Amino acid sequence: MTCSFATKLSSVRLLSMRDRRGTQVMTAGLRIETIQKRAWRTILSTDYMTYKEACRTLKLPTFYSRRNELCLKFATKLLSSERFRHWLPPQRGEVSGRRTRASQLLDPVNTSTQRYNKSPIPYMVHLLNSSNM
Repeated sequence: MTCSFATKLSSVRLLSMRDRRGTQVMTAGLRIETIQKRAWRTILSTDYMTYKEACRTLKLPTFYSRRNELCLKFATKLLSSERFRHWLPPQRGEVSGRRTRASQLLDPVNTSTQRYNKSPIPYMVHLLNSSNM
């Protein structure tokens, strides 16, 4: 039984919509990406080469890039929120009192364990600092 490309593409869109809830879950990221790779391999069957090529063919972003975009968007909103701004560390300029090129960056979170280093707050601080706010 063969499916048309349009049918396959609509299946991809449906899978993509279901997976969006999971993109915000950072710990399950690798598992969801594996499921997405299997789905692309099934949908594209003989046309499947690599995960990145499949995403380009289907005109969909990779799971990794979608996750980064969502986390950066959330972190930006968190930074501008009056109610939750205290969750993030202060900007370097506020800490030192000097104006430098890096004074707009957030003060990095000092972590003592790998687990804490991979947690949401240090991750979002890194994303915000690397995106040059």
